[in-house]
Amino acid sequence: MMSEAEPHIKHAFWIHPGRGCVFLDRDWTGDRLPEPVAPSGKLQFRDVRPAPPDFFGRFHGYHRRDKDTLVFCQEAFRHPHLDFERTPVRVVGPFNDWGRGGDQEPWTLKPGETSDGNPIWEREVTAAKLGDDAFPFRFVSAEWHWLRPLAAALNVAADEAGNLNYLCEPWRGGGHVFLFDVENGRGLDQSHTIALASSAGKTEVPIIPGLSFYDLTTDRPLGAIVENGETVFRLFAPRATAVYLEQVETPEAEAGERHALNLEADGLTWETRLPGNLHGAYYYFLVEGENGEVHCSVAGLVLFGIRPR
Repeated sequence: MMSEAEPHIKHAFWIHPGRGCVFLDRDWTGDRLPEPVAPSGKLQFRDVRPAPPDFFGRFHGYHRRDKDTLVFCQEAFRHPHLDFERTPVRVVGPFNDWGRGGDQEPWTLKPGETSDGNPIWEREVTAAKLGDDAFPFRFVSAEWHWLRPLAAALNVAADEAGNLNYLCEPWRGGGHVFLFDVENGRGLDQSHTIALASSAGKTEVPIIPGLSFYDLTTDRPLGAIVENGETVFRLFAPRATAVYLEQVETPEAEAGERHALNLEADGLTWETRLPGNLHGAYYYFLVEGENGEVHCSVAGLVLFGIRPR
């Protein structure tokens, strides 16, 4: 049986088709990796591995590089209104009087690189300078533009004045976060729960979209595109179970010619190709998912209509 001292899964997220992550209620200290299971038996997990510390940091504003070093960090692309090079950004909190007075250079973010080679702005701080207790922190530019904490972060809390801050728990730097892949399917197009094998039936939690799931995108043109004598219909729908195109003669038509879209290799986009230049045609997409069929109207090649549900 599971003892009360054993870790359990507190949160679970889909971050990419066929890939997810779990957050335990504490750092994992076992000799073997945790063993996630799907109580429904519909998922088989593989390649369970510790998440890189900066995976945790990218979404929570900090991570622990080692037992002596905390790293505060931000990804500049999430704040396109700021130029991190021209207008320095620093971390502030009770440890430096929220950036008021004194030398702020030791708290200013510098360009760095994540474990997967992407740019990030970060600042290493000796952990002993910050103490062992939890504390709030934020990021602010040299011009006093406050950076809003990420909505996807799990460590955001409001202070007495209603300001949203990150919360740093110095003892929690990422050793409680694990990535996993699934053997069968994309996973995120169905409802699933997950638990550790030792706690199945006691602490299972739903796997929901989160963290880098919201960064998913495609560089392929979407909508309707005429090319090489045919018309390509493409839709970005990571969680759909099926997508259909329906051509109609007029926006008021009750039914038309239906075509199934195929899921592309990226697991994110759906596509079908019809012969000829269909410029001026009316169409809409039907997107199916676990919540039932959803009718989505989108722009046609020139004109479009909305089909009532």
